[in-house]
Amino acid sequence: MKLSTLERFLLLAKHPYKGRFMISDLHIHHGIIGIIFLELHLKGVLSLENDKVIVNDDVKSDHLFGEELLTRIKKSRRHRKLKNWIIKLSGKASAIKWLCLQAMEQKGLLSIEKKKFLLFIPYRKTYLVEQSTREQLIEHLKACAFKQKEPQQEDILLLGMAEACQMHKILADNKDERKLLKKELKNLIKENAFAGAIDQSIRQVQAAVVAAVIASAAGAAASSGR
Repeated sequence: MKLSTLERFLLLAKHPYKGRFMISDLHIHHGIIGIIFLELHLKGVLSLENDKVIVNDDVKSDHLFGEELLTRIKKSRRHRKLKNWIIKLSGKASAIKWLCLQAMEQKGLLSIEKKKFLLFIPYRKTYLVEQSTREQLIEHLKACAFKQKEPQQEDILLLGMAEACQMHKILADNKDERKLLKKELKNLIKENAFAGAIDQSIRQVQAAVVAAVIASAAGAAASSGR
């Protein structure tokens, strides 16, 4: 079954049995925007100059979710840093997430259940229909991280974002394995010949996602303390 990088990211983050995810909404939303930015960058639609996002008007985008983001960037009066764009556009991530989840439901990976809190506040829960696809994805990514398999570009992108979004516990069973995994993930992009051309772009997006999560969490804490 062919899954997009965004769908694989959500499948990896999904709790295998419960109707929730195993990482925070902040990490999921910033990770989604980070993946889109990275895919657009690797296609030459965007470039990063001194960590600022520049749109290349000569290259057309066919990205399913990229057009709205590109429109927002083009309308900006000044060039902004990648971190700032990830924060600004993270509000779009929830809608993108649910579009991906609906596509995954159509593929038979999960079910979406509509519920109501206090009888009138609607919300949704997602449950995996079967766990084997997620388990196979985890085993595949671990094999790539530990050099047992040669990773493809989409594997490297996903592992890079998994590192940025603190998904080590999902990929490693215990503390010792997590420690080794963190080390291997840091070396993967540097050492893999296929990833050499995209090393810098992945690291820039990783750093921007981490910084955006920290800034957003700090802003939310400051607001709640007023």
